[in-house]
Amino acid sequence: MARPYSAKPKRRKAKRLFEKGDLAALRKSHRASREPPGQKRQNMRAPFKQMSQRSASAAEQRRPEADSARAVLLIGHGSLRPGAGAAMIRLVERVQAAGVAPIVTAGFLNYRRPTFSEALARCIHDGAHDVIVQPYFLVPGKFVQKDLQRLIETGRLAHPTLSLRMARPLGDHPALARLVLKRALEADYLFANPQIASQVGPRSLDEGADWQPLHTRHRTGLLIMAHGSPDAQANEPIHVIARLARASSQYVAVTACFMDLNQPSIPDAAAAMIRRGITHIIAVPYFLHLGNHVRDDLPVLIDAARARHPRSTIILAEHLGFDRSIVSVIADRVAEVAWQHRTVPARA
Repeated sequence: MARPYSAKPKRRKAKRLFEKGDLAALRKSHRASREPPGQKRQNMRAPFKQMSQRSASAAEQRRPEADSARAVLLIGHGSLRPGAGAAMIRLVERVQAAGVAPIVTAGFLNYRRPTFSEALARCIHDGAHDVIVQPYFLVPGKFVQKDLQRLIETGRLAHPTLSLRMARPLGDHPALARLVLKRALEADYLFANPQIASQVGPRSLDEGADWQPLHTRHRTGLLIMAHGSPDAQANEPIHVIARLARASSQYVAVTACFMDLNQPSIPDAAAAMIRRGITHIIAVPYFLHLGNHVRDDLPVLIDAARARHPRSTIILAEHLGFDRSIVSVIADRVAEVAWQHRTVPARA
């Protein structure tokens, strides 16, 4: 009498293959288990599978060894104000979780620790052979082009076998323009519903349901307030962000303005909008950190503009701060450097 067919031996075999990590044999065994006993099926896709395996093998050979030991080092300016760099520190975990690099850490140019050298030493200690420095700055000003570049050159001399490269600043990435519009909309909503910011405890689901953005009811302008750099070319990313925000067509006017060193100034930009009949203005600080400029200087400038134009409504929004969308900006900047490294021909 023929022995009845049983799938248990095949399951035990599959378990052994899985434990051994032999995935190719495991897939072959799985295909055979789906066929009736005694029948043999031709695999018409075998030639294509072999081609795919050869392509995958070639791709693995082309992949730089540094990929498995790459680090991303976020470097911010630093501030004497406690907690000013908190947003950047929070992003470290998000960037690593997004798979941008196996090792992600952060440091500061001034005032705070870890310093650049301390953060770089941590990357090396964690096993990094390839470090991409991501300037946590919005424009390529002096701190990036001179101060940070000098530290990177010093790091290369101290660690000659280490690949140490710098990515572009966050700059003119479209995600930052979307974040500016998001901050403006948040400020608009809180201005219309001030009780939400101060209310403690549960709120009704209908609260604020009848709210409509200012730009749907009034001629509304958007000010993008930046620090400014004496290098005109370094300010170009700010103007790009303004153009991207203007393209959304949400505001009748979008102007990039500056605290100092550049024109137009913040008071002049606000006055120019009001002369055009724009009676409602939302001012977004184009700053990453909650430093002294955001905490102290900008509110003073906005209060002065309100006093000068009492018939106008000028709303001060939050700075860029922490937002998950910045992870995509960092990922793209790091990918630019990694791609350049892969496409540069090897030296003889």
